[in-house]
Amino acid sequence: GNVYARLINNLGETSEYATGEVTKIDRTAPTIRVTQGTITKNSIVVNVTASDNESGIPASGAYQYYLNGTHKPEATGNTYTFTNLNPGTQYTIKVVVQDKVGNSAEQTITVTTATPTVADYKGRRYLWYNNN
Repeated sequence: GNVYARLINNLGETSEYATGEVTKIDRTAPTIRVTQGTITKNSIVVNVTASDNESGIPASGAYQYYLNGTHKPEATGNTYTFTNLNPGTQYTIKVVVQDKVGNSAEQTITVTTATPTVADYKGRRYLWYNNN
């Protein structure tokens, strides 16, 4: 369809109307691939590959990360490290990517943190208490 526009400057002066025809509208969601990176007892790294052939992926604000449904607002960029996690615990990680015009795609993966080993406990003292 056609687009009609007119410019207005800070003095309130206006230009003539201009028209143009819109020949292509980007309604295509970006493609996204989420992979797990390094996993420790208390952290998980995720890496995201995203692309959009129509409008592109913006330099900032394109990636949103969720851990078990909770949004991580401090996340930026295509790599994120979830920290302060519990050992040997399964987590659901969702990543949403938005292109420059607002189309979005998401992918969810399930990752389990590493389980502590006997070596992790070596040198520690434990008290065993039996109620019987």
